[in-house]
Amino acid sequence: MHLLRFTLLLGLILLKSNQLEAQQADDIRFYDRNLIETTQDKAFYIKSYFFAPDNKNEGKIITKKISGQLVSDIDFGDINKGLKHGIAIYYDSSGNITAKEIYHWGKKHGPLESYYPNGQRRRYDLYENDELISGQCFSTTGSDTAYYVYQQLPSFPGGDEMLLAFMAKHTKYPPYAKEHNITGIVIIGFVVNSSGKIEKIQLRKSVDDSLDGEAMRVVKLMQKKVRWSPGIAEGEKVNVEYNLPFRFSLR
Repeated sequence: MHLLRFTLLLGLILLKSNQLEAQQADDIRFYDRNLIETTQDKAFYIKSYFFAPDNKNEGKIITKKISGQLVSDIDFGDINKGLKHGIAIYYDSSGNITAKEIYHWGKKHGPLESYYPNGQRRRYDLYENDELISGQCFSTTGSDTAYYVYQQLPSFPGGDEMLLAFMAKHTKYPPYAKEHNITGIVIIGFVVNSSGKIEKIQLRKSVDDSLDGEAMRVVKLMQKKVRWSPGIAEGEKVNVEYNLPFRFSLR
């Protein structure tokens, strides 16, 4: 019953999506490879926003690479808060659907399906209020196989609380920035590789050389001292890009 209802729902939403594509987007925004908003000439991704007629917070975002390759098609109950509500569809570089998820105000609620590149269904999970109720995985030929985790983000040892504690302990407000009342949020990006090691550290959002340098120093210290739990995708450990914000404020 769940599968039948989902299949009918998907058909209706795909029809709606195609109709939206034919319409002019209410807003178009450009993003770099790290999904930081930028100008069109520096863009790697383009996001088309379609707002509900009576609620500008509600709508759909269709993401494509600047080349035109479709990346995702996601319904939102509140775009500003990033709350998915409805269906989220993801695509591979060949335009094939890799996953379909259903959300209810930011929580997985309903069937979640993923697919192999050959189109064969890879998993069928059922969620209720973000809790996995049942799950089944399949081989490339369609036969049942052992269940494995769909997705899991990399994690700092002890979780987010310990990550914040590490940052608080090791981050020092640069004297120059303090003297000149310089504040802001610096974002450092890096990759947590499949072994849990930090690599490819980059400055993603700059505020001032002194604040940028301090945030970079702390992440490089973390790289030496800490091994994360790696991210998981379809049961396999994978490299995952991670953005870490440092908030510098004077009170």
